[in-house]
Amino acid sequence: MYRVIQFLSQGEFPSPNKLTELKKQGILHLLNLSGIDLFKLYTAEQLADFTIVQFTFKDVFSTGAVVKPEQIQSIDADVYCQQSSEAEKLAFFNAVQQLIDWLKHQTSSYVFCQQGIGRSPAVICSALAYFYHPPSEQILKTIKFFNQQAVLTTISYAAAKWFETQANQIR
Repeated sequence: MYRVIQFLSQGEFPSPNKLTELKKQGILHLLNLSGIDLFKLYTAEQLADFTIVQFTFKDVFSTGAVVKPEQIQSIDADVYCQQSSEAEKLAFFNAVQQLIDWLKHQTSSYVFCQQGIGRSPAVICSALAYFYHPPSEQILKTIKFFNQQAVLTTISYAAAKWFETQANQIR
């Protein structure tokens, strides 16, 4: 799973300088989970080289309790469901599906939310868990490698479990 570091990065909402830096690094796919429309903030010229996919759902992830790896198995997916509307769950599901598609193709991408601590780590956690099936500690280490400020909470892991259940039902 560590090879994912070669083509995936995560963080906060990109500044114009960050967009330039991402282009220089060869990262041309942006998964925007911030709720801020990039097309309303930046010019067509600034965004011209990027493939941009945007989803909006509230950040319920950064407010949950941080858990120890041994507690993860006991987390119930309902913890996430109680915090999110159907529309938000659908947006979250589609965001994870998009990231999984990029992971399958090893597409260089940048996943971000407003501050880079709640929504984008939760989407990455769900995608990595579903696509690679690594131990939970490995997911946490990978996400912390991307961004030391990122958090995975009970709600993050509950959302990952919810996603897996939903995805397995449509297979």
